[in-house]
Amino acid sequence: MGVVSLGFRLIADPGLAWAEWAAISEVVLAYGGTLVAFVGALWILRPLDRPTPRIMLDSAAWATGGMLASLLLFRWIKASSGWSGVESHWSLALTSVIWISVALAQLQRSEIGGRMAQVRTGLAFLFGLIAAALMISATTLANPLTNADDIVLGLPLLNTLSVAYLLPALVLAFGLWRLRDLHRSVRIGMSAVALALGALWLGLVIRHFWQGADGMASGSVTQAELYSYTVVLLILGAGLFYQSLARRSDVMRKAGLAVIGLAIAKVFVIDISGLGGLTRVFSLLALGLSLAGLAWLNRWAQTRFEKDGEKPV
Repeated sequence: MGVVSLGFRLIADPGLAWAEWAAISEVVLAYGGTLVAFVGALWILRPLDRPTPRIMLDSAAWATGGMLASLLLFRWIKASSGWSGVESHWSLALTSVIWISVALAQLQRSEIGGRMAQVRTGLAFLFGLIAAALMISATTLANPLTNADDIVLGLPLLNTLSVAYLLPALVLAFGLWRLRDLHRSVRIGMSAVALALGALWLGLVIRHFWQGADGMASGSVTQAELYSYTVVLLILGAGLFYQSLARRSDVMRKAGLAVIGLAIAKVFVIDISGLGGLTRVFSLLALGLSLAGLAWLNRWAQTRFEKDGEKPV
């Protein structure tokens, strides 16, 4: 009951609205002190066979740590940027991360079972919806790619794009790593969202590198920027293909081939359109050779799986 009461105080009353504007020392005391209490209680329970309190405290400690880290990052960006109070991609995403952490805590507690399992699953679904609504706003209305008024803060690679899109993806991936007993549909959904956010972050980071903060929402695209997307797609595809061989994963093999195929299609449809004369001819020749090599590589991987005598997953 104490864990639930403290959680309610941290989230709702006075909650997150208070933590956004209170003195930073009070925020650290409230959230950091609660985190220390949870970790201390877990340490005391180590020699005892008390699985239910241990799960409650463990989930509460991770959720509180996520809240504290998100709030401190929020307050630091706000103070250093002179944020005016308008909702931005990074502020929406950091609030979403907090709700993701709380939802993951409820999913972990649902493993306890009993009469409260359905209630905890329902709460996880509700908190997940709140996180999703905030994240959708951060990727659409407040996306620097479509909203020129939402400025990216920071240096290339180290900026608010990482806070807004990479951080939530990493939190979801960490949740998948910690909670191994999640339902398959939940795991697939979380994986899909994490991959989508990671891909969005990567694309926006490349865009920011070439266009800068002021050019994110402009319609111009340089040739170097186009080539950067192609190179990144090829590297990702090659990485997936390599991992498919290492892990004997047919799904990863097909995913790697799909990414490489997408890169080749992009070259054919977009990149070559800006070339002319012999340069275009040689580029098309290289594209044809790449497609032939891709087909051979796919066949080689299938033959290797068959020779090993094990069915790929």
